[in-house]
Amino acid sequence: DVIIDKAEGYAYLKQQQLQTTCEEESPEQETAPKLIRRRPLTFHVSLLCLLLRKHLIENDQEGESTKAILSREEIDNLMKLHLKENTNEVNTQKQIDSAVRKVIDEGFLRQMKTDQEQYEVNRIIKAFINADQVSEWLERYKEYVKQSKK
Repeated sequence: DVIIDKAEGYAYLKQQQLQTTCEEESPEQETAPKLIRRRPLTFHVSLLCLLLRKHLIENDQEGESTKAILSREEIDNLMKLHLKENTNEVNTQKQIDSAVRKVIDEGFLRQMKTDQEQYEVNRIIKAFINADQVSEWLERYKEYVKQSKK
């Protein structure tokens, strides 16, 4: 299915779910091609995606701008708030850098062409992360970090 959101200005492909009416599937249904390969996200990448989605929600509520823009420093600070304290600051920064690169590759974040290091949150992230789940998942991540500190 092609999903088009004219209001937000994006479109994407969604894999159709095959529904069977009997217990045995036909050979055609078993070999239905996959349009998009599923890839697991690392902890840091998924956390960054959640934080970007939360920022987009807050930006939309404020209504000041249609673009949700963050500086690199703001991204780093958001990530560090949700990560466990680590004595190895260089390692933590490498993990954040890697997550930012991966999120850019996935198309959820775009580096702006400015003198400062600024990034725009791509609105298509709304299609992948439901706004109702952001708070719940961020709480789960906080709990996970607390458990890993012990």
